[in-house]
Amino acid sequence: MEKLIDQLKKDGDIYKVLDKLRLVKNYSDREHISIITKTRVVYFDEEVTKCQKDEESVLCDIIPSGFTINNISELNIINIGAGSRTINNSLICVDFNRGLENLDHNGVTKNCILSLCNNLPFKNDSLDGIVALHIFEHVQDPVLTLKEWLRVIKPGARIGIVVPNFKYNWSASNDDDKYGHRWNTDPEIFKKLLDTHFSHDINIIKLNTLDMKLSFNAVIEKKGAYIPFQFSYEKTGYELDKGVNKEVGYYYHNDILYK
Repeated sequence: MEKLIDQLKKDGDIYKVLDKLRLVKNYSDREHISIITKTRVVYFDEEVTKCQKDEESVLCDIIPSGFTINNISELNIINIGAGSRTINNSLICVDFNRGLENLDHNGVTKNCILSLCNNLPFKNDSLDGIVALHIFEHVQDPVLTLKEWLRVIKPGARIGIVVPNFKYNWSASNDDDKYGHRWNTDPEIFKKLLDTHFSHDINIIKLNTLDMKLSFNAVIEKKGAYIPFQFSYEKTGYELDKGVNKEVGYYYHNDILYK
């Protein structure tokens, strides 16, 4: 392992030593190598699946009290920057593209709502929750973006965010990809962001509780009492008209009859 560490420190190209990294069976050892050598951590095979499932478990963390994953279809939860990770068929996917060729590696959701993540097409206090996997690190101003997300969720609703830990990935300071990372996300700076700008608006439910170090989670709750959607029946046709105008075309507006 020491030769491997020395080579990575000298060269920094993990792709030249992938076969050797695969011989390091414990992913936590590879995470340790990543920190020492300042190179991206590498996971293999079932570890990749485990990492993805752990990240997507943030959905369960934001489901309001009284609901479960089994009746999540009764809620309006959006998945911002979904790409191909729809997570659950009941989520409403939001993304800024439905098929840019140079983003094909991320996949797309063909029926997503087209929107920028910092200018969402939803009313104030209207949504039951937000999940956002590996999108928040791409925004130029995370404070303004999070304010926008808090605007659209109901009081008492939650936002579940997963972002990479830059210490196990790469620094945004050197990222010149126009779709790349724009700030260095790690648990410490994320906590500072929340404490500095949102301490009066949110409760922090979870922060950095994922097992694998490539990414970390943050679950926050907008202060206030949560009220779920409740369907209310309107008057029937008979209750409105009592059969008076059954022979003609008509409608009611503000209880005034038009025919």
